[in-house]
Amino acid sequence: MQEKGNVPYVVENGAGIFTRCPDEIARRVSDWFTTKRSELKRMSKNARKLAKPNAVFDIVNDIHKLACRRSSKPPPYTTTLASSISSSSVLWAAALALHMEWE
Repeated sequence: MQEKGNVPYVVENGAGIFTRCPDEIARRVSDWFTTKRSELKRMSKNARKLAKPNAVFDIVNDIHKLACRRSSKPPPYTTTLASSISSSSVLWAAALALHMEWE
């Protein structure tokens, strides 16, 4: 449930909306592509301000540093390690890439 905190953050920063109602979601998305294009443009601009495109690399780098502190040899990263840290497929791929680099 790591994403749970993201909803208020996105909404409070004007980068999105939240509703549990599927009909409301459909109506809002339809509006964004018809009568409320300016709202979509504003949210898109706000989302870009919030973006942290290098975050996954920072996380993998931190994992690498921690693993190196525990051992004198490069750690054997596995999909188990990556998936236990996050369900993010990007993080998994980055950890796997680090593992392959050491082989």
